[in-house]
Amino acid sequence: MSKPVRFEPGTDWSYSNTNYVLARLLIEKVTGSALAEEMRG
Repeated sequence: MSKPVRFEPGTDWSYSNTNYVLARLLIEKVTGSALAEEMRG
């Protein structure tokens, strides 16, 4: 990893949307339609 850890394991927590953003971009690129439309089915 290129950056140092923010805290020792088990002492705090952190949340990031990065994977959700990447998944959305991938779904929209592959399907050619918006994520909301893909989720509707």
